[in-house]
Amino acid sequence: MSLLFIVFQIIFVSSVNTGRLDSIPIGIETILIIFYIITLLFELVNNVKTPITKHYCFWISVGILIYLGGSLFFYLIIDSLKLKEIATYGKMTYIAEIIKNVLFGLSLIVYSKAGFKKEIQQEIRPAPFLDIT
Repeated sequence: MSLLFIVFQIIFVSSVNTGRLDSIPIGIETILIIFYIITLLFELVNNVKTPITKHYCFWISVGILIYLGGSLFFYLIIDSLKLKEIATYGKMTYIAEIIKNVLFGLSLIVYSKAGFKKEIQQEIRPAPFLDIT
């Protein structure tokens, strides 16, 4: 799915003259990221034995979801807004960004309290070994 987005992005950038912001790729990218985060959270809920709130990944994911949800529609309509409206409504995205940053800070606290113990580390599927040499 990501490869299709990259191909779409290359075609879009090379063929379309954008105004202030390329809203269509931002919308598609946001929907893809939301899908990936929901998939990650679903996997965490099903595969982790400890409460999901004890994992820093949960708080980072929720922070990103809140930011994307709070700014998606603004970025989709930004080309049709006047500069004065952009200045007014753009400040509303700061609320989502502040909440995201608070949740990122909370994830650091959760990470430091858990100390990323071996039990938690083993519950999360390890990254694949991609060394070809």
